[in-house]
Amino acid sequence: MKQGAIRNLFSGLLNHVFSIYGNPALKRLLRKRRNFIGPFTFVNRSQGREQLVIIVAGFKPEFWPIVFPRLRAFIPRDYDVCIVCPGCEHEELDRIATESGWSLLATVQNRLALAQNLAIREHTAARFIHKFDEDIVIPEGYFAGIEACSEQIHADDRWYPGIIVPLLNVNGFTSRIFLDQCGKTKEFVNQFGSARQACMDTPFWTEAAAAQFLWECSRPFDKVADSVAQRPMTYSACPHRFSIGAFYIERVMWEKMQGFTVASSGELGAEEVDLCAFCTIESYPISVCENVLAGHLGFGGQTAQMVQLLANDSTFREELRTFTPEE
Repeated sequence: MKQGAIRNLFSGLLNHVFSIYGNPALKRLLRKRRNFIGPFTFVNRSQGREQLVIIVAGFKPEFWPIVFPRLRAFIPRDYDVCIVCPGCEHEELDRIATESGWSLLATVQNRLALAQNLAIREHTAARFIHKFDEDIVIPEGYFAGIEACSEQIHADDRWYPGIIVPLLNVNGFTSRIFLDQCGKTKEFVNQFGSARQACMDTPFWTEAAAAQFLWECSRPFDKVADSVAQRPMTYSACPHRFSIGAFYIERVMWEKMQGFTVASSGELGAEEVDLCAFCTIESYPISVCENVLAGHLGFGGQTAQMVQLLANDSTFREELRTFTPEE
């Protein structure tokens, strides 16, 4: 075969490969396989509810004595709940799930998005999903507040919500809103130089002391959260990447995404980047409910600072561990 014919044949094969790879149907098939394939165990205690809560845990046990009692107290009794353990097993999480009547799903590989996708898939009746990381502190009324905000966004018909997120006290976007509400923005800027809203490259993200400042503004947590809840319902759209430690999503949107993007084992952030990109590209804005406060104990590189603060400040620790459950 002549050299020109070989070159044309090779070029034709290469074009064919690119054509196959660029086929939308094939891309969807490959994405679907990657996002849902992997060994896992599942203890199923689902009651077939429309509301599902998934709690991603297994890596920050220092926060569990604060986080899980609040979740047990404040999650409505008619919701399904599933603890999700990516690539890990923990006797304490198994005990919490058993005593609470919650499901537990654990994947063999440490793939956060895979574990969440499988948990949602296995709860076939769930139409709405609340997701929490193990370092998120919630107050009484959290679920009613987030869901009321969702209903209001739909009723206003200004946009279709992507993920609905609370006003996190420590966060690249919502911290500025929280400071404005508290009247502490100027003091924060004087101490840290800026209160600019950004995913990264802002004191909210880079300064461990900023997290402590924001938590001081949040004390006592339940009283401050109640004060935020008394404000008129307002919501805003986040124009940049958002930290997804806590959010509310409709199953129909998750299905349209074909699940959260599964990254390599142990890789962090890929599902967050893809979820935020999807919300932007497909016109599902990340919607911030500005009258529902949640606390973030482990944002960015501030986890060690918060662990130390909780260990050294018994008053702060007991404030978070003492609360009045809903009847």
